Amino acid sequence: MFFNFFQKKEQLFFSILKTSLFFFFSFVSLFVQSLEITCRDIHKIQQEFLNQHIVHKKLTDELKKRVINQLINDLDGEKIYFLESDVNNIKKSYKRIFNEIKQKRCIGLYTIYTVYQKRVKELTNFAEKYLAQVFQFNKSLTYVLDDEINTHPKSITEAKNKMISYIQYHIANIFLFEKELPKSVQQFLFILQQFNKQVTSWKPVLNSKELRECRKKNNYALKTCKPGSWFSNYLNSYSKSLDSHSSFMDAKDIEEFRISMNLELEGIGATLSSKFGYTVVEKLIAGGAAERSKKIQVKDKILAVGQTSTNLIDIFGENIEDVVSLIRGPKGTLVYLKISRPQKNKKNKIFTVKLTRSHIDLKEEEASISYHNIKGKNKNYKVGLIHVPSFYGSNFFSKSVSRDVKKLLQEADEENIEALVLDLSSNRGGSLDEAIYLSGLFFSKGNVVKQSERRSGDSKIRFHLFKDRDEKIFYNKALVVLVNRLSASASEIVSGALQDYKRAVIVGGNHTFGKGSVQSVQPIGKIGALKTTIGLYFIPSGRSTQKIGVTSDIIFPSLFNLDTIGEKNLDHVLNYKNIKSFKSEPDEIFKMGKNNWQAVDYTLIQRLKKLSENRVKQNPKFKDIQKKMKDLQEKERKTIQIAEILKDENKILKEESETKEDEIIGLKKDKKKYFTRPDIQEALQIAKDLAMLQKIKSTRNYKNNHFSWH
Repeated sequence: MFFNFFQKKEQLFFSILKTSLFFFFSFVSLFVQSLEITCRDIHKIQQEFLNQHIVHKKLTDELKKRVINQLINDLDGEKIYFLESDVNNIKKSYKRIFNEIKQKRCIGLYTIYTVYQKRVKELTNFAEKYLAQVFQFNKSLTYVLDDEINTHPKSITEAKNKMISYIQYHIANIFLFEKELPKSVQQFLFILQQFNKQVTSWKPVLNSKELRECRKKNNYALKTCKPGSWFSNYLNSYSKSLDSHSSFMDAKDIEEFRISMNLELEGIGATLSSKFGYTVVEKLIAGGAAERSKKIQVKDKILAVGQTSTNLIDIFGENIEDVVSLIRGPKGTLVYLKISRPQKNKKNKIFTVKLTRSHIDLKEEEASISYHNIKGKNKNYKVGLIHVPSFYGSNFFSKSVSRDVKKLLQEADEENIEALVLDLSSNRGGSLDEAIYLSGLFFSKGNVVKQSERRSGDSKIRFHLFKDRDEKIFYNKALVVLVNRLSASASEIVSGALQDYKRAVIVGGNHTFGKGSVQSVQPIGKIGALKTTIGLYFIPSGRSTQKIGVTSDIIFPSLFNLDTIGEKNLDHVLNYKNIKSFKSEPDEIFKMGKNNWQAVDYTLIQRLKKLSENRVKQNPKFKDIQKKMKDLQEKERKTIQIAEILKDENKILKEESETKEDEIIGLKKDKKKYFTRPDIQEALQIAKDLAMLQKIKSTRNYKNNHFSWH
């Protein structure tokens, strides 16, 4: 939904790495001062997407229909506002809409949004009247969760009944968080009214006077009165129709990408999330202004933000990205935050904090190493654990994950480790170059990845081969790579290459995410940038990881092993086709002498799998995960009653908290919990087993000491 405040819990990390989606880019050169998009820009941008895209070359009738369907879904994903007749009329006019855009006219787009404005206003007015009465939960009401069975209302009466279910559902969820019904009702109403203001304040064009008056009328709400926002949202619907990873990037998106690759920014040093309209402090970054002040705590709610103490802007219900843009700023400048902190007496302490923005080096998101003594039958094994949160850096930036890991491997060599776990779990990707360089640290020179690409305006598909050219091996002992279903893109290149060359044992989730596509980012004047899928990549065996990912050699239970997680569940997913193997010859990637390493063969993996399965069966944490998975699968439903949401609310919140603690620690929010994660512990055990078995194999002088291609 356009400006959707309720559908999902948002998080934005403005002091640590943000990889909100599963992208990696082949190049980037972005220094854009954003201007408002106009109708005249749209056709040119649409054509530029098609010029670069790997699959779509023309704006066909089928693609036009897909764009319109995507736009309707993005505006009204919960199918509350548009009537069935509205949707049918919009779909009938698709040809006219695109013909007008080609002529640099947007009457059809204006019409869609005018209808949307009308329906939002009608139903907001209805909701206000409904909530003006004494609110009570109607526990027998049902809310539809499954998009496949959800339909647009056929009449205004049906739309109002659906809005009642919508109100009941969301207030019930807010109530679980707030515990106070009147406050929950007021919060929902405020956010709904803000949403209505944002939608109904839009006009195709606003002069400077109208813009000032509009913003004043709407209390300077951050997302209101921006003519270009409608066109930007349309272009995102257009790009999402091409495939699940193309998008139109505005200045904020570009800044987030720069931060994710550079691992540094200027701000206050805090992690924020949005919970039911509130901006909540999730974490303080060591050395940041917020942590140094000693005045801000985790779980504090930020109520208002300002550049002076007398001009604070209320941010309740605002988009988290807009809030962050207010808080961020050049180092040395001041920002004022109005804070609400819960007290033991259930009253909130309200106060204002003055902070001086500073440069923040995101050290916690750099690769790091730890050492673990793992008990074996006859001795303890020293196992290193390298955590790689993302593939940050490239030729354009100073930081580099491959350089950092190289230093860590040199340190590990001095520590004389006997095995290594490379943790790529929940690593959503990053730089293609860094994936190639990092892979090459574990074998001598050789082919790592092939990328298909269609040049602008050219229908022919070309392939580019990328190889590691550094002959030096920086680590030659037992190697285990830990992945899960959130390991994507560059993580899949590394794990897939190391698996194809039998250099490592891949363990963890049943398979990785399955993002096997490549995006490029191209600035469009001062408007923004296009992120377009320009190709697919293939690992050395010729396999594409698109949709299917990399399958682990040894699988253990994970809450991420659900069929709802992965590339195949996204909209408009590209299909894949494998190509011929391009593995390097054994003498290129496998060196004898002091740099030799033992290939991981099928027999060895089967022995490791049996040892792991025996441990997993006896591990209470894995048993608990399996139980939770079963419960989650049983709870998958198409509809839910309000009574079910409110039932045993304390248990619901406890389970939600435990799930977060046990599974979603990809950013190492708590190092102690990170190290006690069952998947981390089992990966360390497998690494110990691998070191032990390879040592036995080496001493017995197995005849297949050389690389095996079978």
